[in-house]
Amino acid sequence: MADAAPGPVLGIGVTAGGEVDRATGRVVRNDVLGWADVRVSDVLRERTGLDVVVDGNVAALLGAELTFGAGLGGHEVSYLFIGNVTETGFLSRPVGTCSNGIVQGDFGRLLVPELAGGGHRRFGECGTDVALLAAARSAGVAATSLTELIRLADTDPAAAGLLEGRSAQVALVADTVYDLMRPDLIVLGGSGAPSDRWLDAVRARVETTPPRALVRPLARGNPLVVAAAGLVVRAFFTSGEWS
Repeated sequence: MADAAPGPVLGIGVTAGGEVDRATGRVVRNDVLGWADVRVSDVLRERTGLDVVVDGNVAALLGAELTFGAGLGGHEVSYLFIGNVTETGFLSRPVGTCSNGIVQGDFGRLLVPELAGGGHRRFGECGTDVALLAAARSAGVAATSLTELIRLADTDPAAAGLLEGRSAQVALVADTVYDLMRPDLIVLGGSGAPSDRWLDAVRARVETTPPRALVRPLARGNPLVVAAAGLVVRAFFTSGEWS
C-alpha cells in the first residue's frame, strides 16, 4: 500500500481489540492475542521512523464511519462490533469528526438467546464468531469460516437458521444500546450484519430500535485498513500538523 501511495506516508495507524491506551500508544490488555502492556507505538516508531497512532478497534472503526461513512455529520452515533470480541463505541457531539471523546465498552455480558437449545447465555459466550462457527460444526454444517457459513445460508436451512439466531441476538443487543443511549444511528460492524439480507433480518427483529437507525458500515475498502488510516488522517487534521 505504501509503495502504491500517490504521496508520502504520513504515519502508521494501529487498531487493536481489548483495552488500549491511546495517549501512550500501548495495548493494555488483549486476551485474544495474550498481550499485556505492549507499547506498540514505541516499537513501530523505532523500526520505521514514522509517527504512530494507536487506538481501540471500535473507536477507530466508529471514527472512520464518522469521517468517511455512515456517521458523517451524525450527532449521536453508536457502533457495535461483533467478531471474536464484542465491543461498542458511542459518540455524542455537536459538530466535527474528532473521535477522542468516544465512550467504549464491551457488551459480552448481555444475556441473549442461545443459537440452539432454547436457553440464554452471555453474548460473549454464545454470540461471537468463534461460538457461531462452533454451533455450525455441532449442527453438521461444513463451514470453516464465516464467509462460508454466509454462502451456505443461501441453500442450507441449518446454516440459515444459525444466522437467523445470530440476528435475533444482535437485535436484542441493539435494543439494549438504543434503550440506554437513544442514538440517531447504530452501525453494525464486523459480522453483526454481514450483508443486506442479514441487516434486514436484524431490522425485522428489533423491538425498540427504529429499523432505519440500523445500518452497515459505509466506509469503503477493508474496514480495518480504513479505520487504521483514519486514525492518522484525524490526528493530522486535529493537530493541523504532523511531526
